[in-house]
Amino acid sequence: MSAAELRQAAETLRARASACDPWQAIDPFHHSPDVAYVSTMQPIVGLALAEWLDSAAAEFEVWGEHGRNITKPLTLAHLINGGTA
Repeated sequence: MSAAELRQAAETLRARASACDPWQAIDPFHHSPDVAYVSTMQPIVGLALAEWLDSAAAEFEVWGEHGRNITKPLTLAHLINGGTA
Protein backbone atom coordinates (compact mmCIF):
# COMPACT_ATOMS: atom_id res chain seq x y z
CA MET A 1 0.00 0.00 0.00
CA SER A 2 1.21 3.45 -0.77
CA ALA A 3 0.38 7.10 -1.23
CA ALA A 4 -0.49 6.26 -4.84
CA GLU A 5 -3.19 3.84 -3.68
CA LEU A 6 -4.62 6.50 -1.37
CA ARG A 7 -4.69 9.03 -4.21
CA GLN A 8 -6.24 6.54 -6.63
CA ALA A 9 -9.07 5.91 -4.15
CA ALA A 10 -9.54 9.67 -3.68
CA GLU A 11 -9.80 10.16 -7.45
CA THR A 12 -12.29 7.30 -7.71
CA LEU A 13 -14.51 8.89 -5.06
CA ARG A 14 -14.25 12.32 -6.68
CA ALA A 15 -15.16 10.96 -10.09
CA ARG A 16 -18.15 9.05 -8.76
CA ALA A 17 -19.35 11.96 -6.61
CA SER A 18 -18.97 14.44 -9.47
CA ALA A 19 -21.05 12.23 -11.77
CA CYS A 20 -24.00 12.25 -9.36
CA ASP A 21 -26.69 14.77 -8.71
CA PRO A 22 -27.00 15.15 -4.91
CA TRP A 23 -30.78 14.80 -5.23
CA GLN A 24 -30.41 11.31 -6.67
CA ALA A 25 -29.68 9.95 -3.23
CA ILE A 26 -32.92 11.22 -1.70
CA ASP A 27 -35.35 11.34 -4.65
CA PRO A 28 -36.52 7.86 -5.72
CA PHE A 29 -37.70 9.24 -9.08
CA HIS A 30 -34.19 10.28 -10.13
CA HIS A 31 -32.32 7.56 -12.00
CA SER A 32 -28.67 7.59 -11.08
CA PRO A 33 -25.94 6.50 -13.46
CA ASP A 34 -24.22 5.00 -10.42
CA VAL A 35 -26.90 3.52 -8.19
CA ALA A 36 -24.41 1.63 -6.02
CA TYR A 37 -22.53 4.82 -5.18
CA VAL A 38 -25.61 6.93 -4.52
CA SER A 39 -27.11 4.26 -2.28
CA THR A 40 -23.88 4.29 -0.25
CA MET A 41 -23.40 7.99 0.39
CA GLN A 42 -24.26 11.52 -0.65
CA PRO A 43 -21.77 13.04 -3.11
CA ILE A 44 -20.62 15.57 -0.49
CA VAL A 45 -19.58 12.70 1.77
CA GLY A 46 -17.58 11.12 -1.06
CA LEU A 47 -15.81 14.43 -1.68
CA ALA A 48 -14.99 14.79 2.03
CA LEU A 49 -13.59 11.25 2.12
CA ALA A 50 -11.52 12.01 -0.99
CA GLU A 51 -9.99 15.01 0.80
CA TRP A 52 -9.24 12.84 3.84
CA LEU A 53 -7.55 10.23 1.64
CA ASP A 54 -5.46 12.92 -0.08
CA SER A 55 -4.40 14.23 3.33
CA ALA A 56 -3.44 10.70 4.39
CA ALA A 57 -1.45 10.29 1.16
CA ALA A 58 0.53 13.45 1.92
CA GLU A 59 1.22 12.17 5.43
CA PHE A 60 2.19 8.75 4.07
CA GLU A 61 4.74 10.37 1.76
CA VAL A 62 6.41 12.03 4.75
CA TRP A 63 6.14 9.33 7.40
CA GLY A 64 5.42 6.10 5.53
CA GLU A 65 3.49 3.47 7.43
CA HIS A 66 4.73 4.98 10.71
CA GLY A 67 2.47 8.03 10.34
CA ARG A 68 -0.28 8.45 12.89
CA ASN A 69 -3.56 6.71 12.14
CA ILE A 70 -2.57 5.64 8.61
CA THR A 71 -4.12 2.16 8.90
CA LYS A 72 -7.75 3.27 8.51
CA PRO A 73 -7.27 5.42 5.40
CA LEU A 74 -5.12 2.70 3.81
CA THR A 75 -7.78 0.09 4.52
CA LEU A 76 -10.53 2.29 3.06
CA ALA A 77 -8.42 3.05 -0.04
CA HIS A 78 -7.78 -0.65 -0.55
CA LEU A 79 -11.51 -1.38 -0.43
CA ILE A 80 -12.38 1.49 -2.80
CA ASN A 81 -9.73 0.27 -5.23
CA GLY A 82 -11.30 -3.18 -5.33
CA GLY A 83 -9.39 -5.06 -2.66
CA THR A 84 -10.70 -6.82 0.42
CA ALA A 85 -10.38 -5.81 4.06
